Amino acid sequence: MSDDIEPTFSFAITAQQQELALRQARAKIAELEQRVKELEQDVTLKQKGLGAVASLINEPYGVSGLHLNGDIAPWSELQTGGRFEEWLHDFDAAIKQQSSTAIAPYGASGESHE
Repeated sequence: MSDDIEPTFSFAITAQQQELALRQARAKIAELEQRVKELEQDVTLKQKGLGAVASLINEPYGVSGLHLNGDIAPWSELQTGGRFEEWLHDFDAAIKQQSSTAIAPYGASGESHE
């Protein structure tokens, strides 16, 4: 064996350092919990908005005056698969993404309302 002294490392932290780390962790947790709450409120608001539009689509036949010629544009023309599907494509995708079928603009069998 050699007479070399091997370096030793100490990873011990003081009680003050532990307390500081704990306070910082708690503050970060509180910040993240607040952000989660804000995101949940945002999702709820958007779900209500989607539900309102889906309810509107489920009620009348279509949109009067949309083509500026007096004809009614049926919702089926504006939804995915319709002649003007790009207008409501993102809306349909958002509804499809919903976990709740209560606000879906389509019947249980998947047909669109005309």
